[in-house]
Amino acid sequence: MIFFYACSPSIQKPSPSADQGSAHAKSSKPYRVLGKWYQPMSNAKGFRQRGVASWYGEKFHGKKTSSGERYNMNAVSAAHKTLPLGTYVRVRNLQNSKTLDVIINDRGPFVAGRVIDLSKAAAKEIGVYSPGTAPVEVVALGIATSAASGRSSQPVSYVPVDYYRGNFTIQVGAFSEPGRRTPAPSACGQMLHAEAGRSVRRHHAETRV
Repeated sequence: MIFFYACSPSIQKPSPSADQGSAHAKSSKPYRVLGKWYQPMSNAKGFRQRGVASWYGEKFHGKKTSSGERYNMNAVSAAHKTLPLGTYVRVRNLQNSKTLDVIINDRGPFVAGRVIDLSKAAAKEIGVYSPGTAPVEVVALGIATSAASGRSSQPVSYVPVDYYRGNFTIQVGAFSEPGRRTPAPSACGQMLHAEAGRSVRRHHAETRV
């Protein structure tokens, strides 16, 4: 199958310098594949992307990933061209709405139009395995605390955070003179297409949306 090609090209990195720095710094260095340079992101907060997902399996099983660990096609992981290694992402299959949280521990896929390469196990979880590819949405959740050491175990401090869903409030004003300067809740709500309200505390008033 052609999706095996996704992570197969050799990765050429810039010549090592005296100040290699931390493992995170190394994983953020630019690299070249098939004549094209890629610059990994330094921070994945707020990242969201749609495109085609593929998967890679037995041909790469047991080989080293870009993070230094051995690729295990039966474990849940994924490859991305520019997200920081160790980033957890939520992948949603846009055809069946199945979702799965995976850790990015490798680079790829280096095929036009594809945004993420899933391990065999991950592909089976969300229905990408049989067709080989599927349209997906990728949302960054957090960074693994153990990423620097190359381990893909779930970090204790990791809490899945989707910056685009859930109930949120935005404080648009807080003033010591409630009746004078606090923005009108109705005006704020209409502007942001959301419910708004005002609360009066001991020393100030707040308008939240």
